[in-house]
Amino acid sequence: MSAGSAAHAIPPFKERLREALESESLPVALGRSLPQLSERRNAAFSARDFEGSQADLGGRRQAALDRMPELIEEFTAAAEAVGTVVHGPTDAAGAVATALQVLHDHEVQMVVKSKSMATEEIQLNAALEDDGIEVVETDLGEFLVQVAGERPSHIVAPALHIVRERAAELISRATGEDLPPDPDVLVGAAARHLRSRFIEAGAGITGANALVAATGTVMLVCNEGNTRLASALPPVHIVIAGIDKLVPTLADATTMLESLPRSATGQPISTYVSFISGPSRSADIELSLSMGVHGPRHVHIVLLDNGREAIRTNPRMRSALQCVRCGACSNVCPVYQQVGGHAMGHIYTGPIGLLVTPYHHGLEHVEGPQSLCASCGACASVCPAGIPIHDLIQDVREWAVAEGHSSNTMKKRALGALADERLLERGARLASKAPWLQALGRRLPGSPLKRLPLPNVQRRPFRDRIGELTTTRSKIATRVAYFPGCLTDWLSPETGEAAVAVLEALGFAVEPVPFSSCCGLPAINAGYKDEATQMMRQTVKAIEQLEVDAVVSTSTSCAGAMLHDYARLSEDDSAWAERARVAAAKVRDFTSFVAEQGIPDEMLARASGVVTIHDACQSKHGLGLGPETRELLTDAGYTVVEAPPSGECCGFGGSFSFDHPEVARRMRARKLEAFATTGAEVVCVDNPGCLMHLKEGPAVAGAGRPVHLAELLRAVVD
Repeated sequence: MSAGSAAHAIPPFKERLREALESESLPVALGRSLPQLSERRNAAFSARDFEGSQADLGGRRQAALDRMPELIEEFTAAAEAVGTVVHGPTDAAGAVATALQVLHDHEVQMVVKSKSMATEEIQLNAALEDDGIEVVETDLGEFLVQVAGERPSHIVAPALHIVRERAAELISRATGEDLPPDPDVLVGAAARHLRSRFIEAGAGITGANALVAATGTVMLVCNEGNTRLASALPPVHIVIAGIDKLVPTLADATTMLESLPRSATGQPISTYVSFISGPSRSADIELSLSMGVHGPRHVHIVLLDNGREAIRTNPRMRSALQCVRCGACSNVCPVYQQVGGHAMGHIYTGPIGLLVTPYHHGLEHVEGPQSLCASCGACASVCPAGIPIHDLIQDVREWAVAEGHSSNTMKKRALGALADERLLERGARLASKAPWLQALGRRLPGSPLKRLPLPNVQRRPFRDRIGELTTTRSKIATRVAYFPGCLTDWLSPETGEAAVAVLEALGFAVEPVPFSSCCGLPAINAGYKDEATQMMRQTVKAIEQLEVDAVVSTSTSCAGAMLHDYARLSEDDSAWAERARVAAAKVRDFTSFVAEQGIPDEMLARASGVVTIHDACQSKHGLGLGPETRELLTDAGYTVVEAPPSGECCGFGGSFSFDHPEVARRMRARKLEAFATTGAEVVCVDNPGCLMHLKEGPAVAGAGRPVHLAELLRAVVD
């Protein structure tokens, strides 16, 4: 079975992305599978303390990483004591060479394999077939992609991109039968086809879900039963596993079982869990120990480093090794839902693939895929091991930009303009007076405006209006500063006007923030750290000039940048780190700030109408908002109707929507279609980027009009 076992010549990123966007079957396949996986995962954790189990598993994984060199020695000694041969740690080439040598030593002509991303990582199948050894993938998903001559598109569900109709064609081809696209029929045919191969195989090759140092035990988890057959029937069992799979004790391994099946497939426990400690053995005849009874006589474990130690010793990246390979981050990723894993990845796919690919296969292989991250943060919110995936993708992005793998001259110039206080204002005012400049900008080489034009810049930005709005400043003791953000300032100043009206109605004197540059979020998300740092420092200086109790922003993205990203940007400079901390301590998002004050009794229920809510990514995943918005709207008198999934990314993502406008358009359409099902007249948004993105572009019949929360609340204070 060599169709798919040769080394996969992975096409360039742009070609893979184009194929994904042009595919007619991919949206069907992803639409049939991903929503189910997420729903099952949510149901599996609904009655459990997810945060508690996340902290427990994450803490255990961190502790194992701290002790990894020691655990390697402990595991090797324990495994060898029960008759296992341990090799490594080694790199990809060393692991392949070791596996080949073991197979040669035992004169193996055919191997059966269970699903293993570690063997995909080192492209073992190609090496074995080049050596004349037949490779049979026995996991149904891996079997399908092998027959198709493709590579896995998902860590847990390798054939997620294959619809049942194509699966019928592939299994029919492999078995010689004419099979219908009925999953039960197809599974039965594949099982019959593969069953004899387990018995005929000279060796079984598996990965490992955990390696228990205390006992030298391999833990394997699966649903199909093929992993148990591959590890038990052939006379030789070869395990290829990353050193990140090491755990100290059986208790650590079983703790993983509390979260892995729930996160991966929504099961309380997988169908099969195997603990293997050495070769099969018996001492039933006069207590004389014999190896190889009904299971393998020889067990070899190849420990794979291949960049893992480099990750472990990088203080910022080491938490990536806490991953238990559940795939939950891919299941909730709104971009993955549109393009799948072949575009969003290299060999390891999805959000976690963006983190490990530079270390396993080289930074150049993540240049394109990392640009697909919309910085929504959904991945980190479901990670059972508590990996801050979104933050680490930002680090990879900065690394790629710094090394020249993701640099873009036009983007760098645009970010430089945002960082220049005078240039930004002059350019924006000129654009407001000469709209033809945007048309000219669309013709410049490399201009993002070619693909996603911006709405017109307002002739009177918010900064020109605030002096007319704040008339009670001298009479009120409690003073706040209002931070509109660039988009509200220049493109939707009516949001700023509404925010000031609401804050003053609540009894605050409102001051403008005295600066003209961007907060730095576009540069942060794009990975341009120098420009981001410059804008961060300008913003901190501006906040330091204010004598106010709080700095309130109607942009949850800007607020999130100041509250979370500034600390990371300044961590190498203790003086700026402290200044950023003090400045951030004053920053508040408009939603939670107003919710804390509450709508005065005399203003309750003044508004009316049916409203649905778009929970912006930064609002939900970054700031933890959600209930506050609903409470405020209900108190104001609106009827709130939910449009699940309310917290899914709309596709803006800052520069993401300019880099990948077609993906962004599809994400936007998905949101609008969801809004249309509610019958709501208005969609409440608390982020100006989302507001702009949802407003611009083709309409969807029945979808409500996007309006900022501040404007909806203004109806009860005017």
